[in-house]
Amino acid sequence: MSSLDGAVRLRDSVLGLDFVRHRLRQFRPVHLEELWKAIKDGRLLDALLLLYLGADVDGQKEGRRPLHLAASLRRSVHVEVLLAFRADCNLRDGEGNSPLVLAVKAGDERSALALIREGDEIAKGTPERQQQEEEEEKETDVTAENNNSSPSSSASSSSVPMPLPNLEAPSLQVLREGAPCIACMGKGRGLRLRQQRERDRAKASSSAELELQKGGGGNPFVHATMGDLSVLHGAASRGLESVVTELVARGADVDAVTKYGETPLHIACDNGHGGTAISLLRSGASLSATTKWGRTGLHWASLRGLTNVVEEMVERGALLSPRDADGATAGDLAARGRHPDVVDLLRKAHTKVHQSTSST
Repeated sequence: MSSLDGAVRLRDSVLGLDFVRHRLRQFRPVHLEELWKAIKDGRLLDALLLLYLGADVDGQKEGRRPLHLAASLRRSVHVEVLLAFRADCNLRDGEGNSPLVLAVKAGDERSALALIREGDEIAKGTPERQQQEEEEEKETDVTAENNNSSPSSSASSSSVPMPLPNLEAPSLQVLREGAPCIACMGKGRGLRLRQQRERDRAKASSSAELELQKGGGGNPFVHATMGDLSVLHGAASRGLESVVTELVARGADVDAVTKYGETPLHIACDNGHGGTAISLLRSGASLSATTKWGRTGLHWASLRGLTNVVEEMVERGALLSPRDADGATAGDLAARGRHPDVVDLLRKAHTKVHQSTSST
């Protein structure tokens, strides 16, 4: 059994985490390599304990940070833990990817949502939030002084376990509330928390400020890019419906186009994500936007056999007759894809349009 495994088993004992931390720091310092490996192997409790012991939450390895690693590996709970310890979600890896972009690329909906909401916190910068942080710092200083005032008081306080987050179902809010309590244990933890707060404020006024200027205000991650694609395109291509909804609600351009003229609606339909496509339609996505190949969203939805999407588009007044660069209508593409239900739906819509035109 490793020392970390032993420490985890002791976490609920009467000795408490304060004693565990003190004993482990006597034997060796906490290295970034250990945190990196814990995240990579999916060992949540080890990662959590290492962060309590002082592992650098923004330490760099091979051009990446722990948050980049967790997001790319779909370690959603690890992402939430790192954010609770104030990991800088603005930092890019060696390839220029933010943690949000990596989470979207990996198709990790939970991590992406946590990162988007962290962007809300950065964008707010409200006096209420700053006041709450200052109160946490004061409480940390008081607790740290009490713990280090005398050996007897330290020994007596170590017999009472410190409050722990709910490890069975951790959430960002619970972890964030618990982090200051753990951070105050032992000498120098008050200083560490202050440094975390200063870094948090600094990132809000540096890289986040640049993103806000580019995006015209609001959440700095809404306008993130993935090469030639917006992060909304990326979420649409992977069918991350909740992420798409959150991004659009925060001002993401629902009709943003790639160099090929593709909107998020085109990409969602092309990849067969009907729920995401309907969400985009209900958010105001354009029905008339065409790609470089002359295809509308209706063309793609018909080709992929997305009956519900085609029905939604028809009800919203999508044009049925436009032809793509190859001269095919939406009905032609539905027939080519062998989707008789879509063919029948479009035929009925054509008939209805023709009848209403004739009557007028």
